[in-house]
Amino acid sequence: MNIKKIKAVIFDMDGTLIDTEKYYRMFWPKALAHFGYEMTDEQALTMRSLGQPYAPQHLKEMFHDPDLDYIAIRNYRKQIMGEYLEKNGIEIKKGAIELLDYLKAQGIRRAIATATDQVRTEQYLKQLGLYGYFDQIICATMVEHGKPSPDIYQYACRQLALLPEECIAVEDSPNGVCSAYGAGCNVVMVPDQTEPDEALRGKLAARVDSLDEIIKLFKKFPGLTKEDEEHQLSKIIEIAQDNLDHAKEDIRKINEDLADLLEVYDAKDKEGLALWNNATARLKEDERELVRYEKARKKPYFGRIDFRDPKAKADEAYYIGRVGITDSSSDPVVLDWRAPIASVYYESRMGTCQYTVSSEGTFEIDLKRKRTYEIENDRLKDFFDSDVVANDELLTKYLAKNKKAVLGEIIATIQKEQNLIIRRSPR
Repeated sequence: MNIKKIKAVIFDMDGTLIDTEKYYRMFWPKALAHFGYEMTDEQALTMRSLGQPYAPQHLKEMFHDPDLDYIAIRNYRKQIMGEYLEKNGIEIKKGAIELLDYLKAQGIRRAIATATDQVRTEQYLKQLGLYGYFDQIICATMVEHGKPSPDIYQYACRQLALLPEECIAVEDSPNGVCSAYGAGCNVVMVPDQTEPDEALRGKLAARVDSLDEIIKLFKKFPGLTKEDEEHQLSKIIEIAQDNLDHAKEDIRKINEDLADLLEVYDAKDKEGLALWNNATARLKEDERELVRYEKARKKPYFGRIDFRDPKAKADEAYYIGRVGITDSSSDPVVLDWRAPIASVYYESRMGTCQYTVSSEGTFEIDLKRKRTYEIENDRLKDFFDSDVVANDELLTKYLAKNKKAVLGEIIATIQKEQNLIIRRSPR
């Protein structure tokens, strides 16, 4: 998930924003018992966020009764559940207000996509003071197929005039997750009644314990404690290793292709020669990439910058290394030290500063932290925060006396003259 591209968050309601899912789990069995059916707790869980036309068929198959009167049972369930909620009230889920306030302040749009009908949806939201937070309220009655079909999230994205990949969908149940994932949204799960199994986890961009934890996804700050940093290092090493493994596999396949060409074509065959030249060019490029990946794997990064972009109105953080590292979605997890924004790590003090992108202009940010790391044998040995400019003559002399390998590497690359020369270089 590229958090920078997110323009809206679409929420499920029951079990996600408001604590009502447990009551469906309680009152579906009661309603069915009233009509002579016995529903287990496990069976009740399968009803979460299940919309039309799936819910009636699901119950008929569950009890092997094609004549089961779904409408009558559902209406009775709504009646007894409504009476209970009117007497006992509804609670808002932990972190809901904090997240909604944050999204509103950041200009990120909010919408509802719920299996509940429009009348009760608006009733619950107004009762709890949440109604005014949302730009769009989409109910299952507005689409042909409810969850787990993707219809409701596809419709929500159209109403917001956004692409699914520009939206986060927040869900608590398997049916809801499948619906949002099928629509192409970035799914964040806040489990309510059950944890996601392995198959469901594969559909998630993130899993959080409470709604306010989603704020951290937008702030994109990896954490400040040693424990946080060790966890982040472990994740980045895993990505770097995966990139390295893929690079080695690509080279192996090209070498196999070259061996096949030698067997099929003779040295004077024009077609074979063209294929050979193409394969060897790819091999050379992949071998150069392999060197980069090996450097990234050996020592993933040495620095980090935390800053606020006034235009994006969001806090961001980037790690900086000798080479860049991207994840499977091509999102950067470590910036190459020659990236324009990385220059603030060397050249700027805390506070308002600028960096320049060739042909695009100069950009201003509020630099909040510069952190330096010592990593050895995949282990975080030390890190420190500072407000010094790495091109200062005094700092250069100080670093030259320090025996730590990480600082020695920085000295070798942070000289201002080298910095400018390499940035102008095409590679």
